[in-house]
Amino acid sequence: MKDRLEEFQLRAEEFGSNRRYTDDSDAGPSYAERDALLVDPAADWSEMETFLHPVREVENQITTLTALLEQIQAIHREMLISPGIHPDVTKRWAGMIDDFLATSKSVNNRIKGLTEIANRLDESPAHKRIKQNHLMILNRSIRAVLFRFHTERDWYRDKCKTSMRRYNDIVDVKLTEEEMDEAIDNGQIFSMKSQMMGDRERRLLYDDVQNRHKELQKLEASITELHEMFQDLYMLVDSQGDVLNNIETNISNAAEYAHQANRNVVQARAARQRNIKLKIFGCICGVILVFILVFMLAGTFCFYLPFVCR
Repeated sequence: MKDRLEEFQLRAEEFGSNRRYTDDSDAGPSYAERDALLVDPAADWSEMETFLHPVREVENQITTLTALLEQIQAIHREMLISPGIHPDVTKRWAGMIDDFLATSKSVNNRIKGLTEIANRLDESPAHKRIKQNHLMILNRSIRAVLFRFHTERDWYRDKCKTSMRRYNDIVDVKLTEEEMDEAIDNGQIFSMKSQMMGDRERRLLYDDVQNRHKELQKLEASITELHEMFQDLYMLVDSQGDVLNNIETNISNAAEYAHQANRNVVQARAARQRNIKLKIFGCICGVILVFILVFMLAGTFCFYLPFVCR
């Protein structure tokens, strides 16, 4: 019986190095590609470092957005508790909103560019997966910051509308919910009669409501830009979801191949032990047959030539 352990090992190596996990182009790197990364990492990781440098810059921009959002939240609280807020505070708040929108748009555009780089056809599967994981983290971070900004904007808008409604009741200006929304959109919430008030307290209330009205118009103007960025992020997250599905499929296939390889090794060991036992049994049988033949030949020789055996 032939010992086929070496043959099984050779087939297992060929199976692991040549077969792809799936037919999809996002499959993981082969053993040869992994070995290449380990043998000569300088050439590949220099290109990876070129990709990671803008990734770190985007992370810094997201950190800046988080700091801006915290400052905007602090100014919102200050505006809500201070009637007749100083124009400088409103101007500083408007500048922060502009900076936040400009930075978030820059982050969105840079993530788009990095995604195009990561999806190049000539990219190795290992590098592509590393880059896509970094992009997935960036998408999740910017989406969380934009969601917080959107929530803060809606909260502040509702608070401002409540304050405006209360102040309008004080100055005897009756507006329905629909009329107030329309007035906020077209900028005609205050009449000329209201601007002619001479009472100091009412003038402070009027200035405060007017400032809040301008703030609401500024917030409404940012809705379209945020909506576009959310749409872009949705498409990026959707593409990253496909990548995650491919990774999950590859992991399942890899586990199945590992179980199959383990079964092959167990079968090879059992076959090897069986071959050894058969060899030992064959040797014993051969020795017994040799002894039997020797005795038979000796008996025959003595029968025909008895004088020799004497």
